[in-house]
Amino acid sequence: MFKALHGMAPPIFSDRIRKKSFPRALRSNDLELLVMPRTECKTLGDRAFALAGPSMWNKLPKTIQMAPNILKNG
Repeated sequence: MFKALHGMAPPIFSDRIRKKSFPRALRSNDLELLVMPRTECKTLGDRAFALAGPSMWNKLPKTIQMAPNILKNG
């Protein structure tokens, strides 16, 4: 998700990700929440990258979402 949001992933992934916009100034505007599209098929649709990725990203702590880069081990 980090790579898709920061233009480091192939377009097939990054084109499916959208940041949530809020109509007015709210504290939630500070969060990097992603739009979660509706699915009709609860078994397969909920596992799709376009829904599963934003769902997991939105659950991450803000400190991880706002990280400036990806740290690699080793």
